[in-house]
Amino acid sequence: MPRVGKEDRICVVGAGPAGLSAAFFLAERGYARVTVLERNAQVGGKARSWWVDGTPIDLGALDVARGYRRIRALAQLVGQPLVRTAHMGVMDPRTGVATRQLSTLTQGIGKIRLGWMLLKYLWYTGLRYADYLEQPGMTRTPAALTVPMATWLERHGMAPLRPIFDYACTNFGYGPVDVIPAAYLLRFLDFSDFLEVIAADLGLHSWPRNFRDGYQSLWEGVAGRLPDVRLGVRIEGITRHPLSASPVQVRVEGAPAPLEFDHVIVACCLDPSMATLVRDLAAPDVALFNRIRTQPYSTTVVRLRGLPRIALGAVPLAADGHTYCLIKNWDEGSGAAFYVMNPAGLPRDELYAHLRADMAALRSLDGAPIDVEIEEILHHEDWRYFPHVLSADLAAGFYDEIERLQGAANTYFTGGLLGFETVGNTVRYSESLVERFFPA
Repeated sequence: MPRVGKEDRICVVGAGPAGLSAAFFLAERGYARVTVLERNAQVGGKARSWWVDGTPIDLGALDVARGYRRIRALAQLVGQPLVRTAHMGVMDPRTGVATRQLSTLTQGIGKIRLGWMLLKYLWYTGLRYADYLEQPGMTRTPAALTVPMATWLERHGMAPLRPIFDYACTNFGYGPVDVIPAAYLLRFLDFSDFLEVIAADLGLHSWPRNFRDGYQSLWEGVAGRLPDVRLGVRIEGITRHPLSASPVQVRVEGAPAPLEFDHVIVACCLDPSMATLVRDLAAPDVALFNRIRTQPYSTTVVRLRGLPRIALGAVPLAADGHTYCLIKNWDEGSGAAFYVMNPAGLPRDELYAHLRADMAALRSLDGAPIDVEIEEILHHEDWRYFPHVLSADLAAGFYDEIERLQGAANTYFTGGLLGFETVGNTVRYSESLVERFFPA
């Protein structure tokens, strides 16, 4: 491992939650020469917001769970208040019927059987695999959790719970339950989060919460406490020279010479595009990053008429290119967001036509007729969402392999791939990375 000193020049690539939190934790430890480089004109990454009628619409990251202790501490530090989320509900794309009763996800299961399955799930997440699920990264994944989530549920007698994971995981961009390994989705719906879902259906709705001024407001507040955050910077490539006076050189578009640093923390592009960013990766490392998959998830912000404040997820799952989730988070204003899986790469006009048709077909909420219409399309984002690997690579020790790259050639990695693609897990991993490699 390279020696690290408080006066070392550290570059953080990416001003999303992973990069900004890493820079913040470095600053907390006394590292004063930290530079954050961000391609976009705003900070936040997948936790940015879009404003409609004076209210924020979160584009990627949405909620703050009770267990996001570091996020809640950052929010308090920068003065960003949290409020209750919209009530969760279910919409049936076949019938156009929507309800606030999440118990519809487990219809047909006897109460005793359902209670037993819920207790088993809480035992696995709260006891059996608690140490693994609570660690910051995903190394040493238990072999039993490398199988697809649907397989894991079936093996443990909980297959009837699958609609809960279709609703909470697939709809929110985490892929099909019969493909994505259980290790990821158990991390998404862990002991605490699963209790929150149960509490919400019982009417005990206190968590999760949202930022009153949008998730981006948190990261703007964090960035404002850092000495050097540069926006609109397009990096052409990073090269490493560990034995030189400037071990890391970052070539930036339009700059006459590379920027020089002692260390670099890469908090973006943790997918096959890594080889185009870090130009001197060894062939085995390129092959490692080539194993990573992402989900083709998109967000469309609209003005919407006729829908109260609610967060709806489709069960049964909608067809690709149609509404997976629809969230109207505020009573005031008409802003809402649609979240869609688009593996076929449908053009935007076709996606928008699907969304309009979905709303035309939505005919009732809790038994009362509704007439919902998209009045205006305002903004659209396409994401390479949820970096992950499939079961075979997870079982073969992918995460143990990638962790061995940390610190090599003065380079470190953080982000949704390593901690799991939620803000809470990502920030927790960044904090762990800084604690491991950058002494206080």
